[in-house]
Amino acid sequence: MFKIVGLDLANTTGYAILAESKLTGYGVLNSTHPTETFRCHDYTYIERAKSLSRLCKELIIKESPDLIVIEQTNKSKSRFTQKQLEFIHYAVLEDLREYRDKIIYIDTSAWRTGLSLNATKEDRKHNALVKKKLARGKITPKHRSVRWANETFDLTLKLKDNDIADAIALVAFAAKRQGRLSQVNAISSITDFFEEET
Repeated sequence: MFKIVGLDLANTTGYAILAESKLTGYGVLNSTHPTETFRCHDYTYIERAKSLSRLCKELIIKESPDLIVIEQTNKSKSRFTQKQLEFIHYAVLEDLREYRDKIIYIDTSAWRTGLSLNATKEDRKHNALVKKKLARGKITPKHRSVRWANETFDLTLKLKDNDIADAIALVAFAAKRQGRLSQVNAISSITDFFEEET
């Protein structure tokens, strides 16, 4: 059974597990290191990163995947957030060194494009109304990711679960690229969704 674990690394790390095209697990991993000193001491970055990397390694040991996909880092508007993210990526790669032949990084833009998670015509119309202050709540890529995960795998994720949705999309895209979505067990509509290679 070909198994993929996806990691959307961040202070709240989303993860998803896909085994033979069936979503078998998902959730979030949170650092056990206190957050109150986050911006006060540089060593807090290290401790939080190590805490998350240990949780990621425990997940990998438990699941023993054939492939580990990690979302590539994106530039953050906050240098503190960016700094923490880079420490997390380093710590996770260091802890997963023995699995290095199974790890691939995927750009956010690649999985979003590959799964056709672009704004729909309705999304663009709604966002135009929001811009004119005639509607509320802009539809963002996070909304589209959650919507896609819910529709594809018959889930009920909320916007606050966007880290999970991103990890689910990440493993689905990786499986698609690996040609591992031929035996889909989640819901029948996913077969049609992945039939055409983008």
